[in-house]
Amino acid sequence: LELLAEQGRVILSDLEQRRSAGQHMLVESAARAYDGKELPPDVLVRARQMVSDYRDTDRRIESLRLRLPAVLARIDDAEMKQHGEEMVRAVVADLNRNTVNRLAAFELFSTVESTSAETLIAMAVSGWLLGGENSIENISDTWGLFRARQLVIDYATTAEQNSVQRFEIIDRLKSLEGVTVERLSHLIRQLPAFDPPAMEPVPVAGGTAGLFRIPGTTTMTGCLGLVPPEYSDARTYPLVVVFPPRGITPEAVVRDWWMNEACRRGYIVVVPDLYDATTEEYDASAEQHRSVLQLMRLLRMSLRIDDDRVFIAGHGLGGEVAVDLCLSHSDQFAGMVSLGGMGRRHSNLAAENFPSVAGYFVVGDQQVQWRDRLESLIVQLLRRTENREYRDVTICVYPAYGFDRFANEARDVFEWMGVHARTRYPEIVDVQLMRSTDTSWAWLQIGEIPEKFRSLEQPSTWDATPESKMAQVAIRRGGNSFWLTSVASTSRLLISPEIPEFDPGKPVVFNMAGRRRSIGYQPEIAHLLEEFYRTGDRSRLCFMRIDVK
Repeated sequence: LELLAEQGRVILSDLEQRRSAGQHMLVESAARAYDGKELPPDVLVRARQMVSDYRDTDRRIESLRLRLPAVLARIDDAEMKQHGEEMVRAVVADLNRNTVNRLAAFELFSTVESTSAETLIAMAVSGWLLGGENSIENISDTWGLFRARQLVIDYATTAEQNSVQRFEIIDRLKSLEGVTVERLSHLIRQLPAFDPPAMEPVPVAGGTAGLFRIPGTTTMTGCLGLVPPEYSDARTYPLVVVFPPRGITPEAVVRDWWMNEACRRGYIVVVPDLYDATTEEYDASAEQHRSVLQLMRLLRMSLRIDDDRVFIAGHGLGGEVAVDLCLSHSDQFAGMVSLGGMGRRHSNLAAENFPSVAGYFVVGDQQVQWRDRLESLIVQLLRRTENREYRDVTICVYPAYGFDRFANEARDVFEWMGVHARTRYPEIVDVQLMRSTDTSWAWLQIGEIPEKFRSLEQPSTWDATPESKMAQVAIRRGGNSFWLTSVASTSRLLISPEIPEFDPGKPVVFNMAGRRRSIGYQPEIAHLLEEFYRTGDRSRLCFMRIDVK
């Protein structure tokens, strides 16, 4: 009996993890199966509480579906009622276990008799649009935001060459009542994915996952991907981008190593087609970097990704690729994972780029060249930077192992990813630039990098070192102030009121070459949407751009 009890506790812990990943149907069904079984009281109580929570949530949803039309009927103004009907239809159609909490303000104030019908409808619809904590009371503003929602979707789905159409959409947004940069930022974070890929059902333990393929283009690598069971546009999911070893197909990598844990924990897994199974070397060129960056943007647009929990990983050759890409585009990732991968010599020179990005390295001590190629990189990663920062690095060396799948590391890798997140706004950006693609660094966007500093623009081998001088960019921030020690000739500061200690009521001040410049904080709808269109990043949005020359 004690063995069954312990097994029950383990299964319930797994169910709680799946519940946090949005796998509600599976969790409810499994929890119901425990009722009436001979198990310890604590196990039964937890199982029954899960069932009770879901029952309460479903009652809330049914109640809202009845109450919203009833409240709408109390509005006297014919035009406002017509607008309300359109908005309420959209809200009711999207009501589910993932979205119901957005209507918390409506639920609370609907019990207060003095609250007008117009205010209640505004709270319900604006909560659905902006998130429950950002609901508003003005129904005219809410109608403007409701119209803005479709315009933002139209903006995000325009073809790259249709800049005129995007300018027109921005002008229309500016004319809408109630639309501000801050409200648009909340709206963007609640939008569904744009043009999601077709999903092929795949049976997995506990449910059905979705397998998808994105074809490559001349400028973007394609990929194979997997979404977890009960994937929904109404919530976000962590993403791990995995590069395979030599001789192994993307399908094999997903099914043999990543699928089980990713489905249990609610991760999206993507394997880019950057190279085929017969590839012997990775050339680390700007062209390859650019093709992956284009894919990253498309993934953010077409899937609901938690932008602060994007990880890059690889096996063997893929580990080498993952580390190189991460050190060159560190602002996009929460961590890097190398499983049996080696290092590239130039990675030692970029080891201090964004020390806030954590690393997880697994290697066998019998792997050829691991001391020459990987150990030296790890030593560089572990060193204190010139800015007195340390990188969080986990190292697992397997005695008497050569190259291996390291399958027993899967659970630990996911546990490690579960406690790491991206630092959105690091205090210091101090980086080495090697390619024309090394331009995005959190709140700093670098213009064109001079050709003389593109030391790794062309294909190279693992032991290549930059023949030309690398460019260094050094800039730090504090509150509303930015100090530029070394910066490219044309750069942009990407300002957000979400930067720690930033005060929107004060001007932005930046100091460069002994000169001090002060600019009032003026958020722009155009800046917000243009940067979102460029990156697809919903978590770190830009409210105002400042050109630095």
